[in-house]
Amino acid sequence: NNFDYNAKPFRAYVAAHDLIWHTSSETESHFIDRAAHQIKSDFTYYDGPQDRHASVLVATRKGDCGAFSIVFASVMRLNEIPAHIWAGFRLLSFSDTAFQPHVIAAIFVTGHGWLPVDLTSGDKVVYAMQGDNNTIFVLHIDNGITIHPASFGKLTCNWLQPFAFWYHGDPVTIDPSSKAEIHVSRA
Repeated sequence: NNFDYNAKPFRAYVAAHDLIWHTSSETESHFIDRAAHQIKSDFTYYDGPQDRHASVLVATRKGDCGAFSIVFASVMRLNEIPAHIWAGFRLLSFSDTAFQPHVIAAIFVTGHGWLPVDLTSGDKVVYAMQGDNNTIFVLHIDNGITIHPASFGKLTCNWLQPFAFWYHGDPVTIDPSSKAEIHVSRA
């Protein structure tokens, strides 16, 4: 489980940065905002190979959108605020058809429901998908999905963003001139 918020290195990071919700003196929304900004300022965006366990990420202090989201969701879970990550594709602002793989966190805010939180879209922490890059096509929640395709037995997909298809049957020939499209409409 990547959300290893009970691991000693993770708890040491939380203690060193006071990422504990002070329920007697701090509102839930203030704590969420404080934690999001602390994590955003502590981490450097890095789009390369990385161990995605929260306890390792807080030691390296670098990672991509998935890493930022895992650390944030882990801090929330440690503080008993329900949290998970949404992985999928983000519709880019300059096009109605250009997508980019993206991961964001989502937290359950009392009285409001699930709130998306994006720590890697620009200079600010983005709540409720505000701004230009505000459309995300979610493929799954959290990571480590187990599927059971009949011909292959039990398989685990850590992330469904890259292509992860299994096929059993006659060979398939794909015409290289064919084009796959995803059509999106904004509600």
